[in-house]
Formats: sequence, C-alpha cells, structure tokens
Amino acid sequence: MYVYISHVIGRKSLELIYVHSVVYLGTQYSRLPPAAYYYIFISCDVISLTLQGTGGGMSSGSSGKSDVGVDIAIAGLSSQVFSLTVFTCFAVDYAVRYWREHNAKTGKEGRITKQFSIFVGFLAFAVICILIRCVYRIDELSKGYSGSSAGQLLHNQGLFIALEGV
Repeated sequence: MYVYISHVIGRKSLELIYVHSVVYLGTQYSRLPPAAYYYIFISCDVISLTLQGTGGGMSSGSSGKSDVGVDIAIAGLSSQVFSLTVFTCFAVDYAVRYWREHNAKTGKEGRITKQFSIFVGFLAFAVICILIRCVYRIDELSKGYSGSSAGQLLHNQGLFIALEGV
C-alpha cells in the first residue's frame, strides 16, 4: 500500500504549500478561493486512492492474474495524473497572473524574494518528479504483473529503484 500512498502524501504537502503561498502573495490572483483547493483535490485523491487500493487488493487476491484489478489500479493512477495536471495548470495560471500584475506593470516582483523563487523552483521540480513517477506506474502496470506480456518497465530493476525507491 506504501507504493500507492507515498506520492499522495508528497502531493498533499505541495498543495498545502501552494495554498499558503496563494494566501501570502494574494488571493486575488487565484481562480479559486484557497479552501476550494483542499476540497477539490482531497476529493480527487480519495477517489484515486480508493481505485488504486481496490485494484491492488483484487490483483493481490488473484496472485496478479486479475486484469480487472490491474485496470482499476491504472484508472486510479490515471485519475491522479489528471488531477495533478489540473492542479499544476491552476498553479501556473496563478504564477502568470501574479507576474503580469507585479512584474510587467510595476517592474517590481511584489513579495517574491530570491529564496522564494528558488523554493518555487524546487516545488516545480517535485511536481514534475511525482508526475513522472505516476506515469511510470501506469506504464509499469499496463501489461499486468506477470508472464511474457508483463511490461518491460516492471522487470527493469534500475528504473524501479530510481522511480520507486528514491
């Protein structure tokens, strides 16, 4: 179950930081009120984790031979990629709107310091890493768990260690 939950915890922390950044920099640039991000994306994660857990449970109960279980787990991962992509679009939209208001019109950066810019850069890197990992998991499971039809990524130990273990 750790495989399913680990990136959700990381993602929730990114969303929490984003909401606090919106409050700090100004809610007027956000398309949604800060609390709406919690309601929307926590609901998406509950649905995604439910699908992933159900699919994983069905697959483990059938010793990896349940195509239905794999398909449900993939649907959960796919919904997670979709909701993270939507979240990223909201964050990019916020950044563009903030930048246009402060940098383009006034020539000032507002409340953004060099340290904050570096921090945001690392947050963006973390989002990209989570997206890559989720897409990897989708491809990894796309051919099932065992046999000659199993995905090549499932048997690639280097990629597994890099994308799952680190």
